[in-house]
Amino acid sequence: VIVFNFNGMVHKALISFGVIDLNWKEIGKIDISMDKVLDTRADVFSYNNKIIVNEVNEIALYDHDGNLIERKGINTDSSTLLGMENYFAVVDNLQGNIYILDYYGGYVGEVNHLGPIEKAVAANNDVFVVITADNHFLVFDYEGNEISNIQLSSGRLLGLDISKDKKLVLVTLLSSDEKKYNSKLITYSLDTNSMLGAHNNYNSIVYGARIYDQVILIVDFNGLHAYMINEENSFLWERERTGSLINFEIDENGNVYEINERKEVDTFTIHNLVCINKDGKEIFTKELDEDYRSLSLKRGQILLVSDFKILILNSAGEEIQSFESNDRVMDAEWLSENRILVEYNNYIEILELAY
Repeated sequence: VIVFNFNGMVHKALISFGVIDLNWKEIGKIDISMDKVLDTRADVFSYNNKIIVNEVNEIALYDHDGNLIERKGINTDSSTLLGMENYFAVVDNLQGNIYILDYYGGYVGEVNHLGPIEKAVAANNDVFVVITADNHFLVFDYEGNEISNIQLSSGRLLGLDISKDKKLVLVTLLSSDEKKYNSKLITYSLDTNSMLGAHNNYNSIVYGARIYDQVILIVDFNGLHAYMINEENSFLWERERTGSLINFEIDENGNVYEINERKEVDTFTIHNLVCINKDGKEIFTKELDEDYRSLSLKRGQILLVSDFKILILNSAGEEIQSFESNDRVMDAEWLSENRILVEYNNYIEILELAY
């Protein structure tokens, strides 16, 4: 008993003095490439308890412990990864080639020569949506077969979102004239494979828009707004923002989480995490201890990332866990129920809660 108590006291002392963080244990580490000429890092992605590393002309798949599953050579210089239920896609943004693989590295299908791609998102049933640089709205199945092809109106793509039930797609375009900016919100039904129409020619720059239960939630330069889809006089509510927007996410319940900053004096800046529900009511405002630049949501928890710290909060904004690193953190995301994937400049670390 004395030995066990002594060990517990030593562990608590080590945590108190910051020598080790006993709340986390390292499960694995993966080296990733850094292209010094192009000044780019490998793109890292996690889905279905798998880790996918997108390096120059190669895809490497690992299990959730960091063990290599497969490497695949893919000829692309500028690509992003798109995760679906049973497959993932490697999207060549310059040439418009898309390669579809399963989570063991097997080829399933491909799409060729679409031209430059602005954005792609996954829908349900392993269907994905692509918007090209010339504003073609394309829908493909997991084998690369084209389901729909629609020419959108002119304008710069601001955002592409899928509703919670994966049945509606929301496209946000920005156009301008000599006097003002105009953001167009367009909805598309994956049930009928048809465009439902354009909504709310919105006189502001929209940072992002999401669909929740037939409501469009808008985050723009000035604050938050909400509209009903396909209804006249559909404006629901608005809230002005205090300070400048740094980052935001909207969860599956329609709660909007924003990181913003506000200068109190010339040299002092306050950073806050604000949560607003789908009805425009404030749930909480939490003053943050760091300049967090990244925000992600999963399983009712909030993961914030600064240069050297990861902070995990519950949906009420209460801290439940944190991790501090000696190396600069580039990004972090959830890997599984109690594991996070931490990206550094030239390696990935898999951490697991130790309790």
